[in-house]
Amino acid sequence: MGIERDSPSPGAIIDEIIDNASCLSAEQLRTLLLLARGMAYTHKLLTRPDGTPPPSSSE
Repeated sequence: MGIERDSPSPGAIIDEIIDNASCLSAEQLRTLLLLARGMAYTHKLLTRPDGTPPPSSSE
């Protein structure tokens, strides 16, 4: 399974959550922010120091 090269960044996802926060319940907002935090952590683990993703397993 490779890394999606055109996936939105965690920052872009958090911006989208903030833009739509008024439409969400407190529980939905909490859940989405927890997911975004997990995605940001995973993104950090899967990104090289120069900011590029590692090669996918199919390469």
